[in-house]
Amino acid sequence: MAFGILCGVGKRTLTRSISFQGNTQKDWSGDYKLLKKTHNLSVQFVNLTKELRERLNITGHADQRLLEVVDGSFCNRTVFGEDWNAQNVSIVARCRKDIVLCRRARGKGRRFYSLTKFTPCFREVEI
Repeated sequence: MAFGILCGVGKRTLTRSISFQGNTQKDWSGDYKLLKKTHNLSVQFVNLTKELRERLNITGHADQRLLEVVDGSFCNRTVFGEDWNAQNVSIVARCRKDIVLCRRARGKGRRFYSLTKFTPCFREVEI
């Protein structure tokens, strides 16, 4: 189990810190958009998971799989975009009941997602 201080970038916090430096709104609006993408909870979760995996490898647990159980806020492209199988990490995420999911398309072609879509309730009944 690992705990970390995870904080996002708030517009109000950024406005207060920059207003003391005498910058105008045009100066910090571009910075805010960039910081919002690079310092959100999902990115910090990915970094914390990688750090935890490194610590487990150092302590001699490299052959054991790390299982992460997360809430629906981490069920997104940032978290699942990583190659967790190569890092020996499994992530179980709870998602909304009405979300529509699909697998990657098979075969050679330009299509990335398959045409068959499903919901978590459908998968639960199907299994």
